[in-house]
Amino acid sequence: MPNSEQNPQSSTEGTVTNDALKNDAANQPDNPQLSPKEQFTVVALVVSAMIISMFIIIAWWPADPTTNKNTLYLNKPFHVRPITPGGNETKASDGKHKATAADTIAALTKKLAEQQKRSDVLAKDTRPDSIKALEVLKKVIEETQNALKKLKDKQEASEHTCAAKCVRKECPGSAEKICTIQMDNLLLILVAAAGFLGNLIHVGRSLTFYIGMKRFQRSWYPWYIIKPFTASGLALLIYFATNGTSSPGTNDQGTSINLTAIMLTAGLVGLFTDIATQKLKVIFEAILKPADTHPGAANTSSPQPAAKAAIVDMTKVSPEKINTKGVNHIKIPGQNLNLKNLIITINNQVIDKSAITITPTEISFDYQPTGTDATATEFVLSVKDATANLDAKKTWAAA
Repeated sequence: MPNSEQNPQSSTEGTVTNDALKNDAANQPDNPQLSPKEQFTVVALVVSAMIISMFIIIAWWPADPTTNKNTLYLNKPFHVRPITPGGNETKASDGKHKATAADTIAALTKKLAEQQKRSDVLAKDTRPDSIKALEVLKKVIEETQNALKKLKDKQEASEHTCAAKCVRKECPGSAEKICTIQMDNLLLILVAAAGFLGNLIHVGRSLTFYIGMKRFQRSWYPWYIIKPFTASGLALLIYFATNGTSSPGTNDQGTSINLTAIMLTAGLVGLFTDIATQKLKVIFEAILKPADTHPGAANTSSPQPAAKAAIVDMTKVSPEKINTKGVNHIKIPGQNLNLKNLIITINNQVIDKSAITITPTEISFDYQPTGTDATATEFVLSVKDATANLDAKKTWAAA
């Protein structure tokens, strides 16, 4: 654990054998291990944190998460369910759906649309009966619009009141004070708790492994304490990046909330924080497309300078003559030389590139005539570079 390979985040406990770990533990420096009392305290803290996280998730799991995000919920552990702005639940005791202000508004809106459609039809009819019917219908439409406006204003005022404070639910023979919470706020709490719980699973696994193998070091305490909180924050960021597309205050009544998938994602983010961080980095780069400003970084937006042409000076090639009975140390001076693109031949025989030593200003290699070249009286040196249009030649006489 003192080095990066033993970082608890790397989960090395799943990749090596127990015998190897025991031998490695025996070779570790003599680090003070946790006493039995300290071990019990650490385990108790981790287990307690897990229980609290699971309690929050279970107790505040909504009964009907398939509603719009602005729906008010009863903020009571193990009884989180939708309620109306006035504090009454949206479901009756027999399980059937109660008519709410939203239902009434929807019905009036539909009725108004039908009336306006009928009005458009009558407006095209010039008969006296149709004209009288149109006047009556206009008055009805006006009354419906006024009723709809009053109902919307009343609902909006009630929602602001319910969101700001507790509401009172009047029950027969008693008065029970209850609090409400919006689905958006409830989701944030559940996602943070799921991320916290997911990382606690990793923390618990890592702690028991390193304590059991007697490789735990006290210097890692801050890591174990801070990591679950950073994982919880990371789960929220991933939630915002993948689900936070709706503008605040929108009323997406037709949108279903897949709470199970959201919670599963948050828990896995907490369990695998490194992978989640890389995923968030990819999303961030895709959105902002940051430019690399590090020194020496390639600037793809500006044209790259053209490569300089290779040049060789065949008048200064050494030696001046070829020794047909021995090894010749050939040197070719030049500029901007690159072995990757050069083809060097002597009497049409290609010199192996592995035998060539090259610098930007000189080519050198050893050459010994063999076969028919051993009795030749003339040798032609050719240096070619197809990419730089280089084609230089020199003729040698035998020594």
